[in-house]
Amino acid sequence: MYYIGYLNANSLHDRKFAQAICLLEQSFDILFIAEHWYQHHELRLSHPLVYCSTTRHINHGKSPPHSRSHGGIYLLVKSHHRPLIQSTISTTHSITVWLPVFRFAAVYYPPYSIQEESIKASLHPIGPIDLLLGDINTTFASAIKLTTNRSNSTISHPSRLFQSWVVESNMVHITDIYQHRLSHKILDQAFSSIKLQSKITLSLIPTASLPFSTDHKYLLHIHYANPLSDTSRDSIPQPESRPPPGPIRFHVQRLKNPETVPQYEKVWTM
Repeated sequence: MYYIGYLNANSLHDRKFAQAICLLEQSFDILFIAEHWYQHHELRLSHPLVYCSTTRHINHGKSPPHSRSHGGIYLLVKSHHRPLIQSTISTTHSITVWLPVFRFAAVYYPPYSIQEESIKASLHPIGPIDLLLGDINTTFASAIKLTTNRSNSTISHPSRLFQSWVVESNMVHITDIYQHRLSHKILDQAFSSIKLQSKITLSLIPTASLPFSTDHKYLLHIHYANPLSDTSRDSIPQPESRPPPGPIRFHVQRLKNPETVPQYEKVWTM
C-alpha cells in the first residue's frame, strides 16, 4: 500500500519546507508540495528527500528578471521508496510518476494565468494514469445533469474540460466519503482510473490541524491498497487505525452542523 499526499503551500520559506519534510516522514510515503514558488530552488533540489520538481516557466522577457516566480510542485519521497520509482516526467504544470503497476500524476494550474487550451495541452503528455491529484482551481457540482441547458450554464469551462477528460481517460472523480459535499467545493481534486477505484481512498485532512501555514483548508490524503505490495509493507497501519497527522479539535456547539458530525464520527472511529 502507499500513502500519497498533496498540499498547496502558497510559498515555501525555510520553516515551511522543514515542516513539509516532517509531514512526509510522519504520515506519507510520497508527498507533493505545490506552489513552492521556486524559493531557494537549487538548494531544495539537493535535499535527499526531494526527488524532483516541475520545470520553471520561462518568461521570455515579459516580467522583470528578478520578479518572484509562482507555481511549482516538489515531489518528496521517503528514502526507502526512492528505488521503487521507475521514472518521472516533469513539465511546467505536472509531475508524472511510474511505480510498479501504478502510474500517477500531480498537477497545479494557476487560477488566472493559464488558458483552457494550455490545460488541454498539459494533460496530453501525462497520458494514461491510475491517479491524478492536484490544485486545478475549479470546483465540481455534486450532481450535474449535463443534458439540461440550465445545468450547462452553471458549469465553468475548466470544470467542463476536466469532466470531458475524465470520461475520455476512463477516470472517475473521487471524493472523501465522509465529506462528500465538501469534496466538490474545494479547488484541490483527485481522480482515479475506473479499474482501481475500489483500491484508492481519499481523505481530506484539515490543514488547521497541521503545523503548516497555508491558505488551502485541506490536504489531500490518498491511500492506495496496492495488491502486489510485499509483506514488509503490511506493518503500515490501515487508514481506519492510523491517526490523521496532527491534533484535531471540534467545537461542541458546531456538532449541530450536519457537515461536522460525520467528520467527528470519522475521527472518533480512527
